[in-house]
Amino acid sequence: MPDLGPRALLSVWPDLSADIPAVLRTMSPDFAGWVVVEHADGRIHSFHADGDDRAGLTEALADIRAATLLPHTTDPLLVAVEPDDDGIVRARWPI
Repeated sequence: MPDLGPRALLSVWPDLSADIPAVLRTMSPDFAGWVVVEHADGRIHSFHADGDDRAGLTEALADIRAATLLPHTTDPLLVAVEPDDDGIVRARWPI
């Protein structure tokens, strides 16, 4: 795992689901938010989607190991910021 540098923002989100059809079923027509996916090689990627993207999203998730939908109204489970080397937090992240 790579080291976090000073002022790095770390957000912890709920687990991804390997049941991709179930993830897609939870997408409401008025959904607007982030789609977080795990590729077969373990890479994590996110992108914005909304309810109008359902057909394209089904295709985009075809070869994905796991995914979740995070509406814009969802807060992370935990947010942390790495302090500078002198121990002072100078990050300007909306926490």
